[in-house]
Amino acid sequence: MVILFAGLPGSGKSYFANQLVAYSPEYVIYNKDVVREFLFPKDLTDYTAEQNSLCIDIILQTIGYLHGQGVDKHFILDGRTFSKKDQVQQVTEYLEAQGIDYLFVEFVCSDETARRRIERAIGIHEAKNRDYELYRALKESQDPLEVDHLTLHTDDEALLPERIDRFLSYLQNRGT
Repeated sequence: MVILFAGLPGSGKSYFANQLVAYSPEYVIYNKDVVREFLFPKDLTDYTAEQNSLCIDIILQTIGYLHGQGVDKHFILDGRTFSKKDQVQQVTEYLEAQGIDYLFVEFVCSDETARRRIERAIGIHEAKNRDYELYRALKESQDPLEVDHLTLHTDDEALLPERIDRFLSYLQNRGT
């Protein structure tokens, strides 16, 4: 099963992914930003759509290989906003062709929460181009997520246990 985390920068995708890994060893995170930083260190990173898509292709091929080897894990794909239809299409076409089950989880929060989280991570986050202006630009140009998905509102960090419960219920109801 591949779990695709959708949402703008600062929406809480990576935080939630890390909480799931701490919750259970059955979750494995593939973060596009970490993969990009490894493949394209320092000045080789250009943050283009082509570079991002290449990183996603490499992650998908890795998951496809592991799936073919019978690895029974929940693979979380993190670090991609899935704010464009072609980003969604890239992963759904590959996963469907490979016969790999998947589901989307969309993370949303207020602009103020996103701004605060983004500013807190400046200089720490793998994506060095990640700032509030990028968030605003992505928000203004995003396409709606038109695949079945669970939406988690992440403004109130104290509600994390409830979000995890909702996620686990959604995962279970999807037949996994």
